[in-house]
Amino acid sequence: MEAVNSLEEEKTIEATPYDLKQQDRIIRGRLPTLEIIHDRLCRMNRLTMSGALREIIDIRVRKTELVKFGSFIDGISAPSSINLFGMRPLTGTCLLVFERSHVYTLLDLFYGSPDGLKTEIEDRDFTAIEHELMRRVVISFLADFELAWRPFFPLKLFYHRSEINPQFVAVVAKSEVVLKVTLDFIWTAKNESYPITMCIPYSVIEPLRPLLETGFEGDKPDERTSWKNRLTRNFNEAGLTLVAKTSGKSISARDLINLKAGDILLSDKKPDQPIDIFINDRKKMSGLLRENRGRQTVQVKEIVESQMYDEIENLKKQALKLKGEL
Repeated sequence: MEAVNSLEEEKTIEATPYDLKQQDRIIRGRLPTLEIIHDRLCRMNRLTMSGALREIIDIRVRKTELVKFGSFIDGISAPSSINLFGMRPLTGTCLLVFERSHVYTLLDLFYGSPDGLKTEIEDRDFTAIEHELMRRVVISFLADFELAWRPFFPLKLFYHRSEINPQFVAVVAKSEVVLKVTLDFIWTAKNESYPITMCIPYSVIEPLRPLLETGFEGDKPDERTSWKNRLTRNFNEAGLTLVAKTSGKSISARDLINLKAGDILLSDKKPDQPIDIFINDRKKMSGLLRENRGRQTVQVKEIVESQMYDEIENLKKQALKLKGEL
């Protein structure tokens, strides 16, 4: 009887039709980590813009939704400030859009118009001054966006170019799904609000979907310790090539061809002069040639500091410099 009942249950299950020719992505679930990143972006950019404009500016997330790229493009009026940017190491191009009225308002705020909007809204291209102003605003926005991502994943955001016509920004096919994030730029003194719209193709952030679905898990010390131990063990077991360079003297091709067993190569260093020690082709130490129990050895005398920290500090200074351009 149980076998008969199971067969009846299987017969009641209906198959869901699926068109193999369609290219629509099946996307389910929320991305809580991305929501946290956008909230962090709002807080950071609020401080950046308020300090640059010397006005009380509020930035809020209005809506985050998944739409078709064709629908997103159709909603952009021309001319608008459409800025293309990338997110290394992720592949693909994203968009950051400012409406025409927002551009003119920023122009008046930056160049002094305390009584409100004075620039007449015209159906024209942006001037060179307006383009340069928006470039600086966008670079500052991307610097804040990069900092908002940093606790979760180290992305490097970079500015591509700007357009005013949405027909020239086909970063993906119109049928592709994109993440549309709408922020509200609120000028508190005048109670005026302007939308800032980001378009991130779903294919760009799809490699990070497991991270974005889990949320910020900062309260799991056991997992963090286990991961740290595995990383430490693998790091300690990694193989490295160590080379002690005893001479930097060069010889001619003729001398090299005439070399034979028993010939002596002269070094340009004296026995008491330090030699360079390289690890994976990078200078890390210096030492002296010694003899120990009948073997030629190298005694380490000095550890050369890594340049990695200097490079990190230079990157921080560049980010602060971009903010200071405003």
